[in-house]
Amino acid sequence: MSRSSRGSKHVLNAQVSIRASCCKQWFDCAECHAETQDHSLRKTMEMVFACKKCKKVFRKDMSNYEESDEYCPHCDNHYVIEAKTPQAVVGVEGDDARIDSRSNTPFYTAFTMPNRALDTNPPAGSRHITVRASNWLFAVFALMLYCFFAVLFWSHLRDRRHPLYHQIPVIVLAVSSIAYFSMASDLGFTVVRNGFATRQVWFVRYIQWFINAAVILLGLLALADLNIWDIVVTIFFAWVFIISGLVGALVPSSYKWGYYAFGLAALFYVWYRLFSSSTRNTLSTGSGRVRTGYWGLATYIAIIWTLYPICWGLSEGSDTITPTSEMIFYGILDIVAGPVFLAFFLHRVSVLDWNELRSYGGPSARDDAERKGPAAGGPGAGAGPSPEAGSGEAAAPASRA
Repeated sequence: MSRSSRGSKHVLNAQVSIRASCCKQWFDCAECHAETQDHSLRKTMEMVFACKKCKKVFRKDMSNYEESDEYCPHCDNHYVIEAKTPQAVVGVEGDDARIDSRSNTPFYTAFTMPNRALDTNPPAGSRHITVRASNWLFAVFALMLYCFFAVLFWSHLRDRRHPLYHQIPVIVLAVSSIAYFSMASDLGFTVVRNGFATRQVWFVRYIQWFINAAVILLGLLALADLNIWDIVVTIFFAWVFIISGLVGALVPSSYKWGYYAFGLAALFYVWYRLFSSSTRNTLSTGSGRVRTGYWGLATYIAIIWTLYPICWGLSEGSDTITPTSEMIFYGILDIVAGPVFLAFFLHRVSVLDWNELRSYGGPSARDDAERKGPAAGGPGAGAGPSPEAGSGEAAAPASRA
């Protein structure tokens, strides 16, 4: 690294040093190698760089070079920039006092603090997240955490007769906050070979979906007054959808697409329960506001959940997009399916009164009525005992006598 520390006289703003594959020496540019060595520079598709900002070394495969590879994977330093060559100028060198005074203020220092998560928890695999992805994940984590405290405070101010519907957002946002903190810190992942490369796969994300999907479906289907066993089966197939995605992401061969098909089949069943099965229960004849709210929420969540398999196919499935792009894609989906959906959910529930909205606590009221039989005053309510019962009651004293 001694050569790289002196800097290049040909490129003044070099951000990395390059190790020559022929002599294993470090240079800032090809001209530096030509001036100091007596042999030609050997060309190779696998290059080794040393970032001048964080002083760390990394490799890049130039045959599969993408836009995200223009940044250092450790400090996110953009090293592919327009080169500045020496030019003859006349002037006086000096520091910009405005920059110095600005950088010494506490406000500037607090909001420009670098993200050191990937230094503490280094990424693994040839396809991994960058500091930009970690910054995005921390932003989503901050949003989830803010919404969690806002909903937690709001739920204590509302009518406590509907505890299920008010606690669902609290659970979803709490789980999402923990999951995004883990991913932003580059934790909760494993490395899986995908083709000729290795890729980070975050299992903590699937844990988040496993919990949140069940809670969201519980609230939706309880709003539709669906039978308890229909709710259990629907949640089970939602779990099949998520677990199939996790297992498929961990499979290095093309057999992963079999689990992808299993997951899609489970998602189709969830759609069936959301739209077809609910039309045969009390929702079809219930309150108009409840019915309108349910159909709007069910359509919303069905459309958003349809986009998750698309992102999976582009990222963990085919390795088409980078892990950084994957994090942005999934992060947007989780925001829309999390805080945004829950805002609509709470709005729909808050405008309903107690007579329209029933908290879920077991089978539907329709099933309860069927088990209880005719109501008081209904047909046969005052008909008295049957002839069989009367004869039995008369025969019992006779036998005892």
